[in-house]
Amino acid sequence: MTMEAADTSGQPGKPITVAVRLDHMDGWHTYWINPGTGASTKLDWTLPKGWTAGPIQWPTPVPIKNQLGDVAGNGFEGTLYLPVDIQVPADVAVGTAPIKVHARWLMCAESCIPGQGDAELDIQVGATAPKPNAQTRAAIAKQAMPQLRPDWSIQSSRSGASVTLTITGAASLKSPHFFSEDGLISTGAAQPIQADATRFTLTLAVSDRAPSVDMLRGVLAYTDEAGIYRGAQIRASFSSSH
Repeated sequence: MTMEAADTSGQPGKPITVAVRLDHMDGWHTYWINPGTGASTKLDWTLPKGWTAGPIQWPTPVPIKNQLGDVAGNGFEGTLYLPVDIQVPADVAVGTAPIKVHARWLMCAESCIPGQGDAELDIQVGATAPKPNAQTRAAIAKQAMPQLRPDWSIQSSRSGASVTLTITGAASLKSPHFFSEDGLISTGAAQPIQADATRFTLTLAVSDRAPSVDMLRGVLAYTDEAGIYRGAQIRASFSSSH
């Protein structure tokens, strides 16, 4: 586990981005914000006075399957970057500021091993705009970071133990899979799809321990026409269109 600076310098009153990097051994995985099973990665920050850290900007996860091939969780494999925006206070003094993070994760394959690590970066604060680290930003950009899709029309509705997600304007997507951010949707249940030339509908099973919510929140993972794995942010109030 390491921490990399997506911005190698800071400016008073402006946010900077850093990323915690986890390298998974082949066949091992850690977990997303809604793990399904297991436990999601947690970051605890030690920052200079007045500095604040935002939430993890989670990449689009992949389905984690058990030995029987059933989906058992939501997580990550390979090299993972977890970006976080850190707000630099407007009255901060020019100079070097240390930022520290303590990370806790659950690394699993056939068995699970809890892990933890510490990392520290020195950020140079000056009068000029934050300086991006091109290498780290390129690595983050290669991940399937969930994107807003204003070109889609998104509708959701709920009836009993079932939710439907209908998207118009994205009929060419391959292998769509919805990841529920708040645990409303069952992790391991099948997601039947109906599609025509202009739209598709996923039927999603509500979890037995579903929270009381009025909208569908999560990420729709899919493969685009070029074969690239991507994710789209989904925020859709039930029986409404966005």
